[in-house]
Order: sequence, then structure tokens, then C-alpha cells
Amino acid sequence: MIIRQALLTARQEKEIQLKMLITRGESVQRNTSAEGVPAVQKQIQELKDSWDALLSASIQCKRSILKNHSQTAFWYQQYKKEVVPKLAVMQNLQCTQH
Repeated sequence: MIIRQALLTARQEKEIQLKMLITRGESVQRNTSAEGVPAVQKQIQELKDSWDALLSASIQCKRSILKNHSQTAFWYQQYKKEVVPKLAVMQNLQCTQH
């Protein structure tokens, strides 16, 4: 839970920084000669695209983690339902043999 909160906080901070950079880039673009505007626009778009790719990757990671957690929980429930009772029976048999 602590790690998740730290990651969420870091994401929010980086999102604020991203918005500040985009705003700064747009300001630079307004004060740039006509020849330089396409280069600034390209850099702003690359920054936005990189952020989108990072968010997409983080969503995929989250889905994978949730899927793995779900599978782990399922297998643990199966273990408790099937293996634990058998272990208890084996322990009882060992106790009665002594």
C-alpha cells in the first residue's frame, strides 16, 4: 500500500511537471520565429507522446499485477481447501502411530 501511494504521488508530481513543461513550450513557441515553430511543436508533441506511452505501460503493469494477484489468491484458496486438510490428516495419522 505504501509503495502504491508513493507511485501515485510520484505520478501526480510528474504530471504537474509535464503540464508546466508544455505550458513553457507553448510560451517559447509563441516567442519563436516562424521557422522555429515546427521544431518546438515537434518537441512538445514528443513529450506528450512519451507521457502517453508511459501511462499506457503503467496501466498494462497494473493489469498484470492485478491478474497475478487474482491468480495467486485463487491458488492459495485451492491450497487451503485441498492440501491443508490432507496435511492435517497425515499429522493425525503420525500422532496415532506413535
